[in-house]
Amino acid sequence: MSQTQYNPTETYEFVDEDTELLVEDSDLPRRLKNNIYGTVDERGGLGAEDVEELISAVEAKYTDSRVDPLDPVGTVSAQSIGEPGTQMTMNTFHYAGVAEIDVTQGLPRLIELVDARKTPDTPMMTVHLEDEYATDRERAHEVVWKIEATKILALGDISTNVADMLVQIDLNPDTLAERWPTVEDTGAVAEEIASTIESSLGVDTRQSGTVIEFGPEEPSYRDLLQLVEDLREIVFKGIEDVSRVVIRKEETDNGEEFVLYTEGSALGDVLDIEGVDAPGRPVTTSTRSTANWVSRPPARRSSRRR
Repeated sequence: MSQTQYNPTETYEFVDEDTELLVEDSDLPRRLKNNIYGTVDERGGLGAEDVEELISAVEAKYTDSRVDPLDPVGTVSAQSIGEPGTQMTMNTFHYAGVAEIDVTQGLPRLIELVDARKTPDTPMMTVHLEDEYATDRERAHEVVWKIEATKILALGDISTNVADMLVQIDLNPDTLAERWPTVEDTGAVAEEIASTIESSLGVDTRQSGTVIEFGPEEPSYRDLLQLVEDLREIVFKGIEDVSRVVIRKEETDNGEEFVLYTEGSALGDVLDIEGVDAPGRPVTTSTRSTANWVSRPPARRSSRRR
């Protein structure tokens, strides 16, 4: 655009002819010249000396940013990504000192970010706690068991009685007491588990203490085995998408606190749990999990699971 086509003194209130002469005399492209005019105008006008200093600073930045002809910009760009990616790969098995958590890092994680994948290969969350849950290990474990998916194999032994066509579950009382710390009667927990089995599998159960039995409606070996397979997939407590939770005591901005690391991500469900510092510091590697939380109605975001 030539000077006859563009008159900055008419476009900008505080740009005078002296400023125009100094700017137009520079070798800057039109876009940067217009930016200088805009800056001068925002500041209510500048003297000739200040304008010259501004032009010199912009010219220096512009010159430094230019690339010489035939420079291998593609190779340099690839190196700028590949070299840090290599360094990340070296730390793959030392994520925040939590060797127990399997997390995609290094170059594979970088590829996930560049591709903007909705679901990473190994989604995880870092969950911070609040109040006494952050400093008391027992209270922190209450949150752990509300997050980690608890399935039947973690609660006891499963056996099949082919002669009587029955599935028998022998629950471990110590495990029940550990995973339901706020319930004193393990028999009540066993009743809850039996009720969940009935509603999930559509069968009638018989319970005696911590032993639960049930079977198919009609004698069938195939149906018996299918009941066992379906039983293993039922989540009796926790969040289905979170398969494991590791608890660590770490130094944070608030002092020493217990922090939870999860395999699997369900940000919205975790933020609803009492004891989680929400909506403050939980972090997830899953963009889908974050999007699901953001899209929830505000009323649902404020509810807490107790």
